[in-house]
Amino acid sequence: RGERSGDLTLGGMSSYYHDIIYISVFCLVATALVSDWIWLAFLSIPAFATYKLWADLILPWVFTPTADEAEANARMNETKEQKKKRERQERRAENRRRR
Repeated sequence: RGERSGDLTLGGMSSYYHDIIYISVFCLVATALVSDWIWLAFLSIPAFATYKLWADLILPWVFTPTADEAEANARMNETKEQKKKRERQERRAENRRRR
């Protein structure tokens, strides 16, 4: 029978759950001992969730160029030599298709 115990060093969502527990305990104890306004520290949880959603999901989705935009950007940034080489290759490919 294998022994299974909770590993507190796991990454991912379990580390966020531990952080929420620590913040909750801090807020409850500090509110009871220090001030009634310490509960505002609970706002750090939705603030961090909003930051993570923005930085990891929304921002990359909004600012990732489409395939057409990426190709247009690549063509704008190529040098004259690269442009001539690409045009030569396109002409060769066009001539091969005609045959």
